[in-house]
Amino acid sequence: MKKTFENKFLVLVDWQNIFKASQERINIVNFTQNLKTIFENRGRLQELAIYNDWGRAVENNFIKSNDKLRLETMGWVCRDVVMKRSGHDKTDSHLIVDACEHLWKTPDLANNFVICSGDADYMYLSRKIRTYGKKVIIVSFAHALARSLESHADEVIMVDKLVEVPEKIDLKLKKFLFLLSIAYKKMKSRPGGFLGVTKFRDDFYEGNPHFFKKYLQQLKDMRIIKIEKIHRPESAFGISTIEIPDANELMRILNI
Repeated sequence: MKKTFENKFLVLVDWQNIFKASQERINIVNFTQNLKTIFENRGRLQELAIYNDWGRAVENNFIKSNDKLRLETMGWVCRDVVMKRSGHDKTDSHLIVDACEHLWKTPDLANNFVICSGDADYMYLSRKIRTYGKKVIIVSFAHALARSLESHADEVIMVDKLVEVPEKIDLKLKKFLFLLSIAYKKMKSRPGGFLGVTKFRDDFYEGNPHFFKKYLQQLKDMRIIKIEKIHRPESAFGISTIEIPDANELMRILNI
C-alpha cells in the first residue's frame, strides 16, 4: 500500500492473543515499534491502542516492568482488561466495543482498521467494518489465524514478518544460560580471564567433550548470546568475545 494521508489507520492490538500465539516468545516493545513503523510508512496513524491486563502483566510475564511506560511514550494507549482467575479475559469484547464506537461516533477517523489477533471472535467485527466501506487488516500468526476471520479481511500480515520470534528455549538450555550468566558476571571483574567448563561438567558433560561448545552454539544460533570465537571448546573460552543478555532480558528468557 503506497503512503498517502488519505490512508488513515486505527490500530487495535489484542496483546494476550498475540503473546500467547507466540508461545510467550516475543517482546511487546519490539512488536509495537515495528507495527507502528509499517503503518506510519503507509499513511496517518489516528490511534494506537493495545489491550492487556496491565495490573498483572508483569506478574504473568507478558511484559517487563517498564514496558507500559515505554509504550505510552511511543504514543500507544494502554487499555486495561482484567483477566479472570480462570485465565480468560474479555479483551475481544472491549476491543469490539471500541471499534464499533469509532464506526458510529467518529466514522471519518479512519478508513483502515488494523486488528492484531487471529481470534475468530473478531470475524463479525471485521464484516461490520467492511460494510461501512472501510478496509480491515489482520495481524496474526499463521497457525493462530481463524479461517473465518481471514476470509473477512482485506489484508493479512504475519507477525513473523514484523518481528523476529526466537526459538523456544528448553529447560536444560535455560539452566546452562543461567549458570553461564552467573559465571560470566564474576569473570568480568577479572580482565583477561576465561570461563572454564568444569563448573558445568556435572550437569552438561553427557560423555561429549565438546558439549560446552554445543550449548554455546545453540544460544548463539538463537541470538540469545553474541560470540565471535570459542577457544579450546573442551576446556575454556575467551570472555572478550561474548555478550550475555542483561538481567531483565535474562529473566524474560528464563521465565523467572
